[in-house]
Amino acid sequence: MTVAFVRGTTTRRVTLMLAMILLLLSSLVTAPIAAQTSEGSFTFDGGQTLTWGDDWELDEDSVALEDGVESALFFRGVSVLSVLTVPNDFDLNQGRDIFLDAFLDAVGESVTIDRGSYGQVSYSLDLVNSAGFESGVFTLFRAGSGATPTFAYVFFAEVSEFASEFASAQTTFLLDGEGLFDGVEGTGLQDLLVANTGSAPPPPEEEIADVVETPESVEIDVDPADDANEPETEGLGDLKDRDDDEDAADADADDPPGTGLVDDSTFVSPWYESELQWDRAWEVNVDRDPFIVENGDGGIDYIALRWTGEGATFLTVSFVPVDGNQPVELLELWQTDEFIADMNIHPDGGIVLVEGTEAIAAIVIRDFTDDGTEFFLYREARFDAERQSVVLFNFTTIPALADPSLTAAQAGIVLDDEPVLDFFSVEEVLDALE
Repeated sequence: MTVAFVRGTTTRRVTLMLAMILLLLSSLVTAPIAAQTSEGSFTFDGGQTLTWGDDWELDEDSVALEDGVESALFFRGVSVLSVLTVPNDFDLNQGRDIFLDAFLDAVGESVTIDRGSYGQVSYSLDLVNSAGFESGVFTLFRAGSGATPTFAYVFFAEVSEFASEFASAQTTFLLDGEGLFDGVEGTGLQDLLVANTGSAPPPPEEEIADVVETPESVEIDVDPADDANEPETEGLGDLKDRDDDEDAADADADDPPGTGLVDDSTFVSPWYESELQWDRAWEVNVDRDPFIVENGDGGIDYIALRWTGEGATFLTVSFVPVDGNQPVELLELWQTDEFIADMNIHPDGGIVLVEGTEAIAAIVIRDFTDDGTEFFLYREARFDAERQSVVLFNFTTIPALADPSLTAAQAGIVLDDEPVLDFFSVEEVLDALE
């Protein structure tokens, strides 16, 4: 059995991170503008063009311009990059210090690890502690000249992921074809952050409350529910669609079904506007009750699908709020004794694969029906930073159907044009079940 433990967290860390960046920007810009944007491209008011790859997303609501200061925020999971332009008629170091000191003083406890300048560049590396969650902030000012403004880049990520997240930003973002952080080593920055871990004590709880009000978490029923209305299927015995739909139990099943079903291969979440599409290998599982939930209580949408191939394979997809449902939180929950007990897993069954990141959590559980038929549940949780939601996939079948049906899911189902259920390969799942 392969088990990779991922440290638990709370949604307050994510909310605080975003609040701190937004607080930083609010001191500089207040007026939204109609940005000149296209897919993976943004043109500033001064004519400079910023480009980036698919793994980062622009928050278009953050784009603002006032008094010569323009800003844009980009997200990748819970990492944040802020790109700003500021007038170039001030001392670079003085502007950096005023800018950062006001921000760091407002967001809580912080420690400046390294601050300096060289040539036309001014920089600072700072460690921020918010409610016990330590994050690194790397700020870089590049001086402009003439009609070209000074550009400021503020990169924000948790300490443990700083180097890899910084490397992603470093390779994908280009300003007029040039890298934003050329010559900066992310590994060296993370080493400095790690060496200073614990040097900034967390602020008092009352100060945290002043920065951001944390919403209450939405409770989700994690008890498995056998669907008594699921038809008998040869080869699966009395296994119904035991996909442990964590949210349908709390959702409002009285909403008119089908309004989120755009056509026979597309479902758009009414709450979050995420688009789920599937090919002819899949169809809506109308035998499940409910098979669609829209605008459900607690911000939940849901749809049930089934494989059209021979044999029983079921998939439910649930769109839920991010609060309390971050992948790292779910990953920790799924490995608790209480959750395993609630799953009523057969004594010969159990977790065979579990692993995750800040953005995706995945688990494979082996189980048996009362007549001894083996089946498995492949569960995947995907965090959508832009929509502040989590999409839960619960895939259930027998090992003999894993190759054709899981391959069909990975090849034929997409969420906002991205493949799903691919954190583990088919080979990894089959090897773990042997």
